[in-house]
Order: sequence, then C-alpha cells, then structure tokens
Amino acid sequence: MKPVMIIGNGGHASVVTDVIKSLNNYYIKGYLDDVQKEYIRSDGLIYDAIAHIDRYKDNYFVIAIGDNQQRAAVYHRLGLDDQYFATIIHPTAIIGSNVIIQAGCVVMAHAVIQTNTFIAKQCIINTKACVEHDNNIQSFTHIGPNATLAGNVHVGSECLLGASATVVPNTIIRNKVTVGAGSTVINDIQSNLTVVGSPARQRGDNK
Repeated sequence: MKPVMIIGNGGHASVVTDVIKSLNNYYIKGYLDDVQKEYIRSDGLIYDAIAHIDRYKDNYFVIAIGDNQQRAAVYHRLGLDDQYFATIIHPTAIIGSNVIIQAGCVVMAHAVIQTNTFIAKQCIINTKACVEHDNNIQSFTHIGPNATLAGNVHVGSECLLGASATVVPNTIIRNKVTVGAGSTVINDIQSNLTVVGSPARQRGDNK
C-alpha cells in the first residue's frame, strides 16, 4: 500500500479520509494544514504545516479542500508535479470504459462516471453524482452530491455544481461558474456567473 499525506484537515478532509480507509492501495500517513504550525505525531499519524511539505515527498498527496479556488491556490502554491498526487476513487463508484480521471481527483461513494468522459486534475465528483457519457470536466471543478450531468456536457475550470443540480445534454458551462443546489441548466452558461433555479438564471457574478 502507498502512503498518502492529506492536505487540509476540515470537513471535506474527513470525508476523503473515509474514502482512503476504504481502499486497499493507499493508507493515510498524516495531514498537512496551514492551521498546524509545527510537527506533532498522534495516534500514529503525522500532523504538520503545509509549508513543510518538502519533508514528505516520499509520499503521495491529496488536496482535501472542498472550495475550488482554495484548492487551486494550494495546488499552485505547492508547485509539485502531478505525479505526486493520488487519484482517489471510492470502491462503490462506477467508472465506465474509456474514462480518463487525472491526478488529484477524488470520486466519492456511489458516484457514476460514464463512458468516454474526461475529468481533469484536482476535481471532486461527490457522493452519488452522475456524470453521463462524453462529458468534459476541467480542473478544480466540484460536482456536488446527487448532481446529474447528461451526455456531452462541458464544464470549465473552478466550477461548482451544487447538490442535486441537473445539466441537460449538449450544454457548455464555462469557467468559474456556480450552479445553485437543485437548479436545472438548460442553456450554455458564460464564465464567472452564479445561476440558480429551474431553469437556471443568472443571480450574480463570481469575479
């Protein structure tokens, strides 16, 4: 089994912890977090500051931060090659044929990712999310619990699709878009917008 240091130690990290514990190819070595100012060891786990990451480069890493912008900022701050990041997939997730899931992604319990889908680095596919065939999801995006993306959907980078959001087929959602929980997207969405409702309409911008 391969050792993993989890970056972050909040609520999302606790869920990622449970996913890793369900696997037979990784085990948790410890946690790195900005709140942690100095090294300690407790119950066999290491707790240390993110600034000390160079001490742990013989491990894999997972950035377990739910906020897309914060996750992206930490990733760029670390400056590590993608080979250092583990891809974590819960054993109950269903992954179709010809699916590409890049480094640092986390796929939660009972998520479904169908054939010919591409998911770029450092994405979160949350619990029971359904990503249908021929989707393209760009880096640092979070597909929320029970969200459904129908076929041939493109989602840009640093997007958040809230819990139970739905996107109809052949739709383009550009970068840094927030889709409110329970919303239904039936038209393309331009960058830096927040949309809510069924059908989803603009409520604000994310600039």
